[in-house]
Amino acid sequence: MSHLISVIMMDTSAVQDHAYCDYNNSDREFPFFVGKSSVFSKFVSKSFQGIGLGLFISKGIIEAHGGKISAENNSNGIGATFSFSLPS
Repeated sequence: MSHLISVIMMDTSAVQDHAYCDYNNSDREFPFFVGKSSVFSKFVSKSFQGIGLGLFISKGIIEAHGGKISAENNSNGIGATFSFSLPS
């Protein structure tokens, strides 16, 4: 039985009047459909866990505070990175 290692990295920074955060999940089981705007829609899930509202709610909260959120597949084809910014 092989064991897969999942690495989650978070990077934060502040530039001028915005705070930035990048969340990178390198889990092989993490969905690869990221990068499409539909990932932030209601009930989007490729998992048997959850109901697909997490990113939809996150987007609503971030945008309500004047921020932006985006997602893209990692360039190595494993996992995805979510980025958001908020005015400070």
